[in-house]
Amino acid sequence: MLNHQYPNLKVIEERELEDSGRYGFNNVVVAKIPPPAVHQLTYQHIVDAVQQQFLIDLSIEDICKFGTDYFIKTPNALAATNLLTQSFLRILSYTVTFIPWNPYYGAIIVPCRTQTNLNTTHNLSHNNSNTSFRREYLSIEISGIPPHLCCDLAVHRLLGGICTIHSISLEPSTLVYTVNVHGSDTLVPNAAHIALATTTSHGDLLNIWPVWYDTYTREMLGSPSPPAGNHMPSLHGGIHLLIHSVTKTRKLSQQKKRLASCYILLTCTSLLPGDTDLDTELRREAYTYEGTYTAPENNC
Repeated sequence: MLNHQYPNLKVIEERELEDSGRYGFNNVVVAKIPPPAVHQLTYQHIVDAVQQQFLIDLSIEDICKFGTDYFIKTPNALAATNLLTQSFLRILSYTVTFIPWNPYYGAIIVPCRTQTNLNTTHNLSHNNSNTSFRREYLSIEISGIPPHLCCDLAVHRLLGGICTIHSISLEPSTLVYTVNVHGSDTLVPNAAHIALATTTSHGDLLNIWPVWYDTYTREMLGSPSPPAGNHMPSLHGGIHLLIHSVTKTRKLSQQKKRLASCYILLTCTSLLPGDTDLDTELRREAYTYEGTYTAPENNC
């Protein structure tokens, strides 16, 4: 696997997480679910069982799902130690095991030197000038980002060279991002990889996780895209809301399918009175195909 090239690989340096304060991920325990129980157990099952068997109070918001495992943020170090010391939890007829969390959990670890595609990325200004790609409003769902990398920085690193990002929202329980963008669905891949670069005594390493994209156009959501050009109603000081229910099967990869229902697309624009220049610039960026965009720096 050392010579394998991971496509669409985007890298976050360890110091970037430390600078943002995101790297602190304390008192977290991983609950490993046995395969027969993956579709049987719920967040509430775990909350109730931990309270009954360990007298530790959790809320559903303290739990997130990553793959088939659950990450549990305990209230303090003592609670985490108690779970790890006991090492298992009985739920219904299943045994859930606890293991310590570390920032490389679930990652594929390879030396940095093995990846020759680290600096390759789509160029947004090139895409804007390429008339073969139709640019429109898209909604992209991103899954597979590990909990400690869930921040705006990761989303901008993954999509910043592909499209113009307008809004980012995270569902904490599933770690699924919904990102509203302006771009071409042709340029958005079905899958990518995100890596955390670390320096160790064994050299520079990449800790790599696969991520998946589900891309929706407005037509797929039952609403036509706005026409190209500047003949658009003013968004000055206004809010545009689109809610539409959709049920469809989405292809994440050749091996993975899942069902999506009741999809909500929310676009909100609110400008201060008198910002007519800003309003004009926003509409030019959002509804025409010319120009380039540089994503602002975002703190995690």
